[in-house]
Amino acid sequence: MQPSLFSHFHNPGTGLALFNILRGAEGPSDKRSKRDKVVERKVAFRYCPSCGEEVFTYCVPKGAETEIRCSSCGLPLEVGPRAKSPSLDCIIIADDDKSFRSTIADLLIQRGLALSVIACEGGFELLSQITERFRNALPVGLVILDVLMPYLDGLATAKALRAVEKGLHTSFPIPILFLFPVRSDESWQKAIARCQPAFFLNKGPDSSPDQIAERIEKIISYLLRQAH
Repeated sequence: MQPSLFSHFHNPGTGLALFNILRGAEGPSDKRSKRDKVVERKVAFRYCPSCGEEVFTYCVPKGAETEIRCSSCGLPLEVGPRAKSPSLDCIIIADDDKSFRSTIADLLIQRGLALSVIACEGGFELLSQITERFRNALPVGLVILDVLMPYLDGLATAKALRAVEKGLHTSFPIPILFLFPVRSDESWQKAIARCQPAFFLNKGPDSSPDQIAERIEKIISYLLRQAH
């Protein structure tokens, strides 16, 4: 996980300095030090589809270009035109909310993100569906897991999936996208990192099915690059 700039605000002096830089209280820009200008670049706000809100960002050199990333989750936040996400053969989603999972399944197909979507009410059904597809040599391009499900939660389901893949000696692990009802904390993010390739999406304020589907589309390309 990328380091968060929110940690700077635990220090009142640092927090005030950053606030003043953002508000322009340090005086005209031509009088600011080089260090101030670097900080100012790092705390620019941008919308993050994973976090579902405006976040601080930081820059990472990528050859001759600079990549802007979310300071909370590390997701690259593209500025220019974004390549269309590939259409996957099959996406399997598990969510205990029947209305939500059915609507998301329909929207993923409508947006051309998948040729087929299997909607499951929980982790047990998802593992059963995936095992059956493995047995019949049918591909699964992406798994979407609600973290808070009864009986078998999203993280336990992901761990079981990785064990099944290891036992069957699959070529590549299936990318997993976790859905959180609120912002995931550092302990959750560390747990997700152990299920790589995996990422997460905080439902947050932009939590309608249509908004979630749009945000999933923006994350898929990055998640698929992790997988290969």
